[in-house]
Amino acid sequence: MIYVAVAVISVVVLVASFWVRNERAERFSGKSPAELIEEVGKEEPPVLRVLTGDLEATNQDGERVKISDLDDKVWVVTQFFANCPICLTHNSQDLIKLYREFSDHPDFHMVSITVDPARDNVEQLKGFAEAVGAKSEDWWFLTGEKEEIYRYLSEEMKYTPVKENPHLQGAKRFAHDFGVQVYARGRRLVRTRDLVSSKEIGPAVYERSYEELRSRIAERLETPLDIPAN
Repeated sequence: MIYVAVAVISVVVLVASFWVRNERAERFSGKSPAELIEEVGKEEPPVLRVLTGDLEATNQDGERVKISDLDDKVWVVTQFFANCPICLTHNSQDLIKLYREFSDHPDFHMVSITVDPARDNVEQLKGFAEAVGAKSEDWWFLTGEKEEIYRYLSEEMKYTPVKENPHLQGAKRFAHDFGVQVYARGRRLVRTRDLVSSKEIGPAVYERSYEELRSRIAERLETPLDIPAN
């Protein structure tokens, strides 16, 4: 009976762990684990879509900048907020690796857009940027008007809409998309992967997802603007 009880408990723990993993993957990426696994390694068009609208925001130095300022760059964009430990300990680790590899290239840039602009002021952004070793000339941390940021993220960049629970504090206040998007010159989206959810699924999926982002950045940095937007 003891062995049976242990076996039952083990099965329950495994099922519960699998459910939590799946629930987190869908919550933060808007996709099921099966969909995330399927997109890794699959054939994709060279250009997934093109941004036609623009976003003006304020970076960690208090400067007004626009997404269109990056039209001649290859750039990476993610969402974050200062009180999110996943943003700092998971996504930022991967972003720092990409930044260290490519920041010496004059055409490379990174963008992190806060989903909590009411709290993430310039001082907060500057502190976050310093924590990850980012320089404003090649990695922006952006804040601005909340409705415009949310509209741009969901309607233009096609991120899963941000969900805010004002009754909660800290990391639980916002549920947001952890997707990493890579844009080539001309605001052309050329790759998107969710590394946080990939880690939840397993190391093989994560490593493949990271390599697909890294290789696409390297490829586009060496390719001029020669692919038609349509």
